[in-house]
Amino acid sequence: MEEELPWYAKKFSKFHSFLRLVTWVLRFVNNARSSIDKSKEGILFLEEIESAEIRIIRSTQAHSFPDEKSIPILCVFRDDNNIRVKTRITKRIDSPLFLSPILLLNNCIFTQRLIEYLHIENYHTGTQLLLSSFVKSIGY
Repeated sequence: MEEELPWYAKKFSKFHSFLRLVTWVLRFVNNARSSIDKSKEGILFLEEIESAEIRIIRSTQAHSFPDEKSIPILCVFRDDNNIRVKTRITKRIDSPLFLSPILLLNNCIFTQRLIEYLHIENYHTGTQLLLSSFVKSIGY
C-alpha cells in the first residue's frame, strides 16, 4: 500500500522550491516573534536557507526514525539532534562529517527530491560523484 504524498510534495516538485518555502515560513515565524526593529526583510540570507535545510533534515529524521532503536542494523548515534551513522572508516584522517554521515530514509520524498536536485546541479553526474557531492552539501 503506497503512502499518500504530503501536501508540499504535491505543490512543490523541486527541492529548491520547497527549501525556499520553508525558509520563508521560518522567517515569518521569527519576524512574528521578534520586535519590529529586529525583523528581517528582503532577500533570503544564506544562514536562513542553511537553517531551513537543517530543520527539514531534523524533521524528516524525526518522522522516519522516532528513536535510535528503530534502526536495528546500523550503528547510529545522535549528534546535535541529527541521527548519524558510524562507518567502518575510523582510522582515516578526514572530515568528521564524512566519517559519520547523516541518516535519511531512502524512499522519503524529501530524500528523493534532494538527490534529484543535486544530480541536476552537478550536471547529471554518476553515482560516486553524486554521493560525494551529497556528503559535501548536506554534511554540515
